[in-house]
Amino acid sequence: MLTTIHMIICWVCSGLALQTAAFRPKPGTTVSPALRRKVAGLALAFCLSVTCGNVALRFIYVSFAQMVTAASPLFTMVLMYIATGKRYSRLSTFSMLPMCGGVMMCTAVEINFHPVGFGAVILATLLRGVKSIVQQRLLTSPEEKLDSMSLLYHMSGPSIVFLSLFSAATEYEALWEQRLYEPEAAHLWGLIVHDALEP
Repeated sequence: MLTTIHMIICWVCSGLALQTAAFRPKPGTTVSPALRRKVAGLALAFCLSVTCGNVALRFIYVSFAQMVTAASPLFTMVLMYIATGKRYSRLSTFSMLPMCGGVMMCTAVEINFHPVGFGAVILATLLRGVKSIVQQRLLTSPEEKLDSMSLLYHMSGPSIVFLSLFSAATEYEALWEQRLYEPEAAHLWGLIVHDALEP
């Protein structure tokens, strides 16, 4: 739910920013239906990674989840090679050994290991790698002509829809928490909005 509120704020703020001279897209720049589908795919990868991360935290500790996600650079490098054939320098490749090797050694002896939680956090990490690759392509491809602010705006809309559905499916109990709708819950909603404003 926090990420949904965060994306609503991103959509509003980026939409307002695109109306200013500093961020207004270049004349003639249009977002084609094909490009909208690509951005929707990016939003889906982002939302699925958030959902998998939340599912993982139901079974494993936050510290363990963060330890596994520290291997994100390795997943991104492998996915980038599979998707584009891009090769990294030997120094970059060997730098993955101490970082990701240490992560794997820690997971082998984790006393709070749970297969569902571990699988969910691995999937979330893979999806973050997919998101990074698609995002890089959208921002650097000459055919797309998307700047970062426009990408944020067009990605926020589908993300709000996807995250709302995921929240309703996986956090339905929290949505009906009675404390959220009591008169004295204004400070609680203030904390929720404040957390959503965090980058």
